[in-house]
Amino acid sequence: GTYRLEARHKKHAPGVSEQLKVGNSPVTGVRIPLKAGASLAGKVLAANGVAAPWATVRVGPDEPGQGGRSRSRYRKVTADRAGAFEVAGLAREKVSVAASSADGSSKIMTVDLAAKPQVKDLLIKLDQTGIIAGEVVDGAGSPVAEVQVTALPDIFAKGALKQLFMRGLGGQLTDGGGRFEFKGVPEGTYRLRASRTRVSARLYRLTK
Repeated sequence: GTYRLEARHKKHAPGVSEQLKVGNSPVTGVRIPLKAGASLAGKVLAANGVAAPWATVRVGPDEPGQGGRSRSRYRKVTADRAGAFEVAGLAREKVSVAASSADGSSKIMTVDLAAKPQVKDLLIKLDQTGIIAGEVVDGAGSPVAEVQVTALPDIFAKGALKQLFMRGLGGQLTDGGGRFEFKGVPEGTYRLRASRTRVSARLYRLTK
């Protein structure tokens, strides 16, 4: 088949090999160039301005789908108890940055790491506090427990593709009473689906 090899280092930008065709003969002499990397550090704040401990920070290409969805292009770290975080080994390019916690999430920010490869003072505020809540019921109206509910931004809305690439499919299991609640939902239109299995990107009912 045809392959590409990726390499990632804690200080250098991710690298990828040329396209490799593998057949009956060994493929040797593969070179993966690693360019100078960039780093991004700062602090995550809750909606009220205090530090947000253990928040999740995600970094990815600023253009949705740029370079594919390989692990080397999308990074995720956890802030410390003071809300501080650092991500190194990034490509020197424009990147999207977002943070989330159990109670809130941030807007997606754009940071130009080509113009400034070392950013040390980025502040991310978890000011997106929308909530989608409800319950899953069967045909008789009885609540259904332990069902996977997925929330996906409307793929036809402006900026939805970037939301999907950066935040992924929001999902959780219903409780014993069939209830679910998504917190920290950014303003917009969403599609919900309940299923016994994990859900891929497909059409869902719209919810504002």
